[in-house]
Amino acid sequence: MRTTGPSAWVALCFALLPTGGLAAQTADTTCIVQLRSAWFVGAAADVVRILDVQDSTPRTPVMLRRTGRDYRADACAAPSSIRDLAEHLSVDDGHRKVRVLPAEVLIIGNSAYPRDWNDGVLWSGRGMNTALVAGAEARWGPVTIALAPVFTWQANADFEIHAVNDSSLSPFVHGFWGAMIDAPQRFGTESFARVDPGHSFARVDVRGLSTGISTENVRWGPTRRNPLLLSGTAPGFPHVFLETSRPVDVWIGDLEFQLFWGRLEESAYFDADPDNDERMLAGLLVALEPRILDGLSVGGGRLQALTWWPELSLGDVFLRPYRGLGQNPQGRGGDNQLISLFFRWETAAAGLEVYGEWAREDHWGRWVELLRNLDASQAWTLGLQKLLRYDDNAVSISAEVTHLADALPSLWQGRPGIIPFYSNTAVLQGHTHRGQLLGAPIGTGAEALFLGVDWFSPAGRTSLSVERARYEDDAYLWLFAATYGAHARDTEVSVRAGHLMGAGPLSLDAELGWSLRYNRSFLGLDTLSAGQPYRRDGNWSVRLGARWTPR
Repeated sequence: MRTTGPSAWVALCFALLPTGGLAAQTADTTCIVQLRSAWFVGAAADVVRILDVQDSTPRTPVMLRRTGRDYRADACAAPSSIRDLAEHLSVDDGHRKVRVLPAEVLIIGNSAYPRDWNDGVLWSGRGMNTALVAGAEARWGPVTIALAPVFTWQANADFEIHAVNDSSLSPFVHGFWGAMIDAPQRFGTESFARVDPGHSFARVDVRGLSTGISTENVRWGPTRRNPLLLSGTAPGFPHVFLETSRPVDVWIGDLEFQLFWGRLEESAYFDADPDNDERMLAGLLVALEPRILDGLSVGGGRLQALTWWPELSLGDVFLRPYRGLGQNPQGRGGDNQLISLFFRWETAAAGLEVYGEWAREDHWGRWVELLRNLDASQAWTLGLQKLLRYDDNAVSISAEVTHLADALPSLWQGRPGIIPFYSNTAVLQGHTHRGQLLGAPIGTGAEALFLGVDWFSPAGRTSLSVERARYEDDAYLWLFAATYGAHARDTEVSVRAGHLMGAGPLSLDAELGWSLRYNRSFLGLDTLSAGQPYRRDGNWSVRLGARWTPR
């Protein structure tokens, strides 16, 4: 990874910047806040992350997050602007037998083409799209039950897509890998609405362990914008689970883990085979915060998907996903595997966090094959966040780079055996649920570089970000690189500005963005003649989040 060295120097430079005594104050139980958010991005989620940076002994899991769980944090060491914002978004302490959950509305609009990014059940196509979530939670001793459904409405306005000439597939399938991933370019031709179970669950918490059934979104690992295995871009899927409800002391450090078995569904815009519409997804995550270095967390995760054939045995369902990492058969008996390793180091004294994640798609025959082609079918992310304090105000500087394209650039020369990240030839729907990606929202063969600045003041939080993304690089190398070289890639540059403010139980989070995208989905490249300009699409995007937090 060429960016490893520079990223390390950037992290070191940020670490040396003054923090103004960020962690100098003594912890006070009156500063404990309890936050919950229906999405992994937005006001409450961002405040949770900021407070994580300042508290080197997290009170809740860091590598495993659920949309239906409260996250407790100590806000005493935070500047008053952040502390006030955290207290404003803080929910009831959870000791009531019945409590009303925050009601949240999310509106996302795109003027030219879709941008679906960590918004759960909602598919953010062209036009205005709305999600509404509300609910209540009841507790009887160790048993907690929550009903928090999500209502969505998607405008699904028309835009140009790739024509697909395969009668066995929907005309809306992915333009390049449509037979290997259920990621439609568009969900039909009409606007549509849906009521989803959303963030509902029933669980039992005993001695730091939780077990139950849920339809919540689950996010794995430390990555903020593009988690590689599980993000918040697809709808939550029904699953049963066994996990730690808080880090457990195992002498060498604090441990958290999760086991789950879930059911994934195919979208209505993939193939015409009704026998492969459902899949099982099994997952295992383990993360450790060792005592060797305060604030360091390391871990790994594994996911395995199996098509739900009638002949699947109980052993296939419950044991096969956790047996080995070797080669599995293709076709009807095959599966789709993803693995990841990750780390996060945060130091309250410096107000700094640095994190990274590496993932690999599918199986390998022998360990020597893995070592020989370690960079094939891989993805990785590096990121950091630095908090600078100015009296009662603060500035957060964050950066993240993600890469999912294949490391070997000879795909366009006919190199066999390449399967783009998140796609699969055995489990044809790939790493998706109801047509939306379970992993990084930038999608197959993509890469992204993000830089953001947040200013916290008594007026709220003001944010500014710049992002550069490149999409479907594997498809480009295969189909177009021989003709256009490096000049016609699908590349997007985005600038966004936003502000979060609150009054009483109400808060409003608004963001406006402008994106300029070159050669979107390579439309027109196959007929482009010499001297013609490349395609350019401009897209205005708006994101409005309104929240009512019951007191």
